Amino acid sequence: MLAVRGMPAVYFHSLVGTQNDQAGVAATGQNRRINRHKYTLGELDTHLAGPVEGEAAPLARRIYDGYRELLALRVAQPALHPDAPQAVIDVGATPNRDAVLAFTRTSLDGKQTLLVAVNFSMREQTITPGGADAWRPLTPGATLTGGRLTLPPGGFAYLVA
Repeated sequence: MLAVRGMPAVYFHSLVGTQNDQAGVAATGQNRRINRHKYTLGELDTHLAGPVEGEAAPLARRIYDGYRELLALRVAQPALHPDAPQAVIDVGATPNRDAVLAFTRTSLDGKQTLLVAVNFSMREQTITPGGADAWRPLTPGATLTGGRLTLPPGGFAYLVA
């Protein structure tokens, strides 16, 4: 959603990777409380603590760091300006048609074009974006070989022309 036209709405609890607040729902009887826990600064510091030496970073920290990287990427790319045009791309025949969403964004001055592709399936998907020889990956995780873009399950790619 950070790549589509307009201003992205980043929900606080998504940004910091919090779990559902079942206790808040139980205490108030309000289902909306599921994502309304109010954290103190100390709780957030603990929740977002970095990795202990020799261990992987906790999930919340990985979510937070990943979101920050994507937000920084969005700000750095002129083609991701909120008003920059967007055009959906035909990704070809089934099974890709139902599994992959692809679109381009072009900067307001026309100097940068990005292709964004998202695999919504649980299987690896390969598409052949038009003019594929002109694209280069801007994000890790996808493979661009011989004009074909391969996305891992649930993966995405930003390509720049």
